[in-house]
Amino acid sequence: MVKGMIASLLVCACGVLWCDQGTLRELPRTYRVQAIRSVTIRENGAWNRDISSHQTPQACGAFVLKEEDVRDYFRSAARIPPSLHGYLPSSSCYAAGDIVFASGASGTWYIDSWRRGELTLGDGRKAYFYGLKARARVFAKADPDYARPLESAPSKGSTKIDLTAIASILVRRDSFQWAVSEDQKNGLCRFELDEREARDYFLRAQQVSLAIYGAMSPSPCHAEGTLALSDGRVGTWMVERNRRGVLDLKPGGRIYLFAKDAQAPGFDPP
Repeated sequence: MVKGMIASLLVCACGVLWCDQGTLRELPRTYRVQAIRSVTIRENGAWNRDISSHQTPQACGAFVLKEEDVRDYFRSAARIPPSLHGYLPSSSCYAAGDIVFASGASGTWYIDSWRRGELTLGDGRKAYFYGLKARARVFAKADPDYARPLESAPSKGSTKIDLTAIASILVRRDSFQWAVSEDQKNGLCRFELDEREARDYFLRAQQVSLAIYGAMSPSPCHAEGTLALSDGRVGTWMVERNRRGVLDLKPGGRIYLFAKDAQAPGFDPP
């Protein structure tokens, strides 16, 4: 069922660049775009003011791609679902331009410095990518977890933690570190957790794969804070009203969670 949910988010690949007919199937982890005839770069070292990140226009000036870098990116990039693309960390630094394929199809491309990519054909159809293997040195360090969108369980070797071993947990109420929706900015969210409710969430949460996490619709409302484990590790966390959660643990990396049985009254019904 989970694989079916994820597959429904994808666009089928076939003899042309994309097709909409037939049964949707899982795409291979590495999605190869057909032969590229030409690449034009219209924007380079650009800064996107609509993306919330710490990057400045001056810093983005260093993110400069060459034509061969764009070709290399799309030759090896992993195809990811739209929902996952929208939830990956977003960079303000980007390059963009036009692309023409050997078949005659054409469109536009967009690649940011944190390896997210988009292709948009002339008829509006889109595909989304994560450039795990992109070789240009101007890209940020790759995170292999983002290139595993079709796994239905935590990847082999992924971090396992004992969420019952929480030494302390704090809820941040005066500011937000994670991305904030317009509803939350405008005070339309009535979702809050206290320390007891946050601890209960992590006691009940199950670790899920990035694919399952990305297949769930994001909620506009979230709570966030910090925690410390009894083994000395610390992390920042974010829990959404729809029961999705993320824990950035140091050391340990990013962990994705879902707590169907969390008890706080503000959660959406399971």
